[in-house]
Amino acid sequence: MDRSGTSREISGVPDIFAGLLRAFAKTTLGKGPHMPLTETRLRALKTKDKPYKVADQRGLYVEVTPAGSKLWRFRYRIGKIEKKLSIGSYPEVSLKQARDATYEARQAVASGGDPALEKRKRKIREEFLTAQTFDTVAREFSVEPCEP
Repeated sequence: MDRSGTSREISGVPDIFAGLLRAFAKTTLGKGPHMPLTETRLRALKTKDKPYKVADQRGLYVEVTPAGSKLWRFRYRIGKIEKKLSIGSYPEVSLKQARDATYEARQAVASGGDPALEKRKRKIREEFLTAQTFDTVAREFSVEPCEP
Protein backbone atom coordinates (compact mmCIF):
# COMPACT_ATOMS: atom_id res chain seq x y z
CA MET A 1 0.00 0.00 0.00
CA ASP A 2 1.15 3.53 -0.68
CA ARG A 3 0.51 6.67 1.43
CA SER A 4 -2.98 7.15 0.06
CA GLY A 5 -3.96 3.74 1.41
CA THR A 6 -4.39 2.10 -1.98
CA SER A 7 -2.45 -0.91 -3.17
CA ARG A 8 -0.11 -0.27 -6.11
CA GLU A 9 -0.34 -3.01 -8.69
CA ILE A 10 1.38 -3.45 -12.01
CA SER A 11 -1.11 -4.93 -14.41
CA GLY A 12 -2.89 -6.85 -11.67
CA VAL A 13 0.28 -8.04 -9.89
CA PRO A 14 0.67 -7.24 -6.17
CA ASP A 15 3.62 -5.11 -4.95
CA ILE A 16 5.50 -8.11 -3.63
CA PHE A 17 5.87 -9.59 -7.11
CA ALA A 18 6.32 -6.33 -9.04
CA GLY A 19 10.13 -6.35 -8.60
CA LEU A 20 10.38 -9.89 -9.88
CA LEU A 21 8.20 -9.01 -12.84
CA ARG A 22 10.42 -6.04 -13.72
CA ALA A 23 13.59 -8.15 -13.42
CA PHE A 24 12.08 -10.84 -15.66
CA ALA A 25 10.98 -8.22 -18.20
CA LYS A 26 14.52 -6.81 -18.37
CA THR A 27 16.09 -10.17 -19.10
CA THR A 28 13.51 -11.12 -21.72
CA LEU A 29 13.78 -7.74 -23.46
CA GLY A 30 17.56 -7.96 -23.70
CA LYS A 31 18.27 -5.06 -21.36
CA GLY A 32 19.35 -7.12 -18.38
CA PRO A 33 22.00 -9.79 -17.90
CA HIS A 34 23.09 -11.46 -21.11
CA MET A 35 24.52 -14.84 -21.98
CA PRO A 36 28.24 -15.07 -22.79
CA LEU A 37 29.21 -15.70 -26.40
CA THR A 38 29.46 -19.20 -27.80
CA GLU A 39 31.27 -20.50 -30.88
CA THR A 40 27.91 -21.10 -32.59
CA ARG A 41 26.76 -17.54 -31.94
CA LEU A 42 30.11 -16.16 -33.16
CA ARG A 43 29.86 -18.05 -36.45
CA ALA A 44 26.28 -16.82 -36.91
CA LEU A 45 27.15 -13.10 -36.62
CA LYS A 46 26.29 -11.30 -39.86
CA THR A 47 27.67 -8.06 -41.25
CA LYS A 48 25.66 -4.84 -41.18
CA ASP A 49 26.03 -1.41 -42.78
CA LYS A 50 27.93 -0.10 -39.75
CA PRO A 51 30.34 -1.81 -37.37
CA TYR A 52 28.68 -3.20 -34.24
CA LYS A 53 29.79 -4.83 -30.99
CA VAL A 54 28.63 -8.02 -29.31
CA ALA A 55 29.64 -8.32 -25.66
CA ASP A 56 30.98 -11.51 -24.15
CA GLN A 57 31.89 -10.94 -20.51
CA ARG A 58 34.04 -8.75 -18.25
CA GLY A 59 35.06 -6.21 -20.90
CA LEU A 60 35.63 -8.64 -23.77
CA TYR A 61 33.64 -8.08 -26.94
CA VAL A 62 33.78 -8.87 -30.62
CA GLU A 63 33.45 -6.05 -33.16
CA VAL A 64 31.88 -7.04 -36.48
CA THR A 65 32.90 -4.76 -39.35
CA PRO A 66 31.00 -4.15 -42.60
CA ALA A 67 33.82 -5.96 -44.44
CA GLY A 68 32.96 -9.11 -42.49
CA SER A 69 35.89 -9.35 -40.08
CA LYS A 70 35.25 -10.17 -36.43
CA LEU A 71 37.77 -8.49 -34.16
CA TRP A 72 38.34 -9.27 -30.48
CA ARG A 73 38.67 -6.23 -28.23
CA PHE A 74 39.04 -5.76 -24.48
CA ARG A 75 37.72 -2.59 -22.88
CA TYR A 76 39.21 -1.48 -19.56
CA ARG A 77 39.78 1.61 -17.46
CA ILE A 78 42.88 3.08 -15.89
CA GLY A 79 41.67 5.74 -13.52
CA LYS A 80 38.96 7.61 -15.38
CA ILE A 81 40.38 6.89 -18.84
CA GLU A 82 38.76 4.15 -20.90
CA LYS A 83 41.14 2.17 -23.08
CA LYS A 84 40.85 -0.70 -25.56
CA LEU A 85 43.18 -3.59 -26.27
CA SER A 86 43.05 -5.40 -29.60
CA ILE A 87 43.42 -9.13 -29.09
CA GLY A 88 43.10 -10.47 -32.63
CA SER A 89 40.54 -11.59 -35.18
CA TYR A 90 38.13 -14.49 -35.06
CA PRO A 91 38.64 -17.39 -36.03
CA GLU A 92 42.47 -16.98 -35.86
CA VAL A 93 42.03 -16.24 -32.15
CA SER A 94 39.43 -18.58 -30.66
CA LEU A 95 36.92 -17.67 -27.97
CA LYS A 96 38.97 -19.49 -25.32
CA GLN A 97 42.22 -17.77 -26.39
CA ALA A 98 40.50 -14.36 -26.32
CA ARG A 99 39.15 -15.03 -22.82
CA ASP A 100 42.62 -16.14 -21.64
CA ALA A 101 44.20 -12.97 -23.09
CA THR A 102 41.50 -10.90 -21.38
CA TYR A 103 42.21 -12.62 -18.06
CA GLU A 104 45.92 -11.79 -18.36
CA ALA A 105 45.12 -8.19 -19.31
CA ARG A 106 42.77 -7.84 -16.31
CA GLN A 107 45.55 -9.09 -14.04
CA ALA A 108 47.93 -6.51 -15.53
CA VAL A 109 45.40 -3.73 -14.92
CA ALA A 110 44.83 -4.92 -11.35
CA SER A 111 48.58 -4.80 -10.67
CA GLY A 112 48.78 -1.23 -11.99
CA GLY A 113 49.99 -1.90 -15.52
CA ASP A 114 48.60 -0.91 -18.90
CA PRO A 115 48.24 -3.95 -21.23
CA ALA A 116 47.95 -1.84 -24.40
CA LEU A 117 51.14 0.06 -23.57
CA GLU A 118 52.98 -3.18 -22.79
CA LYS A 119 51.83 -4.67 -26.10
CA ARG A 120 53.07 -1.59 -27.97
CA LYS A 121 56.46 -1.74 -26.20
CA ARG A 122 56.81 -5.46 -26.96
CA LYS A 123 56.01 -4.87 -30.65
CA ILE A 124 58.56 -2.05 -30.98
CA ARG A 125 61.20 -4.13 -29.18
CA GLU A 126 60.61 -7.10 -31.52
CA GLU A 127 60.82 -4.88 -34.62
CA PHE A 128 64.08 -3.35 -33.37
CA LEU A 129 65.65 -6.71 -32.56
CA THR A 130 64.73 -8.27 -35.89
CA ALA A 131 66.06 -5.24 -37.78
CA GLN A 132 69.38 -5.20 -35.92
CA THR A 133 70.98 -8.39 -37.18
CA PHE A 134 74.64 -8.51 -38.10
CA ASP A 135 73.76 -9.16 -41.72
CA THR A 136 71.56 -6.05 -41.91
CA VAL A 137 74.18 -3.82 -40.31
CA ALA A 138 76.94 -5.24 -42.51
CA ARG A 139 74.95 -4.58 -45.67
CA GLU A 140 74.31 -0.97 -44.60
CA PHE A 141 78.01 -0.32 -44.17
CA SER A 142 79.34 -2.37 -47.02
CA VAL A 143 81.44 -0.30 -49.35
CA GLU A 144 81.52 -0.92 -53.04
CA PRO A 145 85.07 -1.73 -54.17
CA CYS A 146 86.71 1.16 -55.96
CA GLU A 147 87.89 0.57 -59.46
CA PRO A 148 91.46 1.74 -60.21
